[in-house]
Amino acid sequence: MTDYLQARPMFVDENRVFIDQNAHLFIVLHKTASPGMTTAAAIARYFATNAEQKSSHYVVDSQEIIQCVAEKDGAAANCCPDDSHAAFWNAIIPHYANLNWCTISIESVDADPNNATPMPQAQKDLLFPLVKYLMVKYHIPISRVVGHDSICRTTCPGNFPWSDLRKFLAPEPPKPIHLLPTADDHQLWNLYHNGIALNPDSAIGQGWLQGRWLQGRNYGPPMEAEHEVTRGGVTFVEQQFTSARASWNKSNGHLAWYGAQGEIK
Repeated sequence: MTDYLQARPMFVDENRVFIDQNAHLFIVLHKTASPGMTTAAAIARYFATNAEQKSSHYVVDSQEIIQCVAEKDGAAANCCPDDSHAAFWNAIIPHYANLNWCTISIESVDADPNNATPMPQAQKDLLFPLVKYLMVKYHIPISRVVGHDSICRTTCPGNFPWSDLRKFLAPEPPKPIHLLPTADDHQLWNLYHNGIALNPDSAIGQGWLQGRWLQGRNYGPPMEAEHEVTRGGVTFVEQQFTSARASWNKSNGHLAWYGAQGEIK
């Protein structure tokens, strides 16, 4: 049975791996640079038979994920850093002379001998969730998801979609909701002062709309227009409503509402 449910098992013999030797500190990403071997299954068969006893935990192509080495064991993909290794390995090498003892390796199939092929979207769609699964399972931060070329001189992983992977792992927050006022909003807003326009593009106007429609809060109509005040060297835009006072910090963009008992949370 595989560790990752979406993977298909093609495990190498145990004499080709480091049994029960994996501290799971890093995820090391590779590409195969394998002319003539264009599928994950072909790479898995190579791992099962190659004389150098090379192996990786997972192999990914555009169709499937294959697991070749159990996650509890060390694979044989990373081993020994040379004098080009990244500085962050210096704290690890004294404790793990063989970096296979502290890393999870993933090979992405690339038939180009220089790993120059742009990764197809279908391959990303399989690889990226696998990386995220391993990060969550072993509490590995994104700073420890690295390429093979951080260990030694190599063109592996070569043309790798790092920016796409980082975007997948740490997606941008959704754009804030921007509400447009209805006729009822205008009627309530203008209940006391027809001369104060409701501006949905101002921080206070939008906050008033979102309080009304998204948070179930009715701050009432405005009693005055927006105006600037300065306190402690910080400039605020403020507006008094019948039930609350709005205060928008121009420096950090924070909008707060205050009632008779203090800030409304």
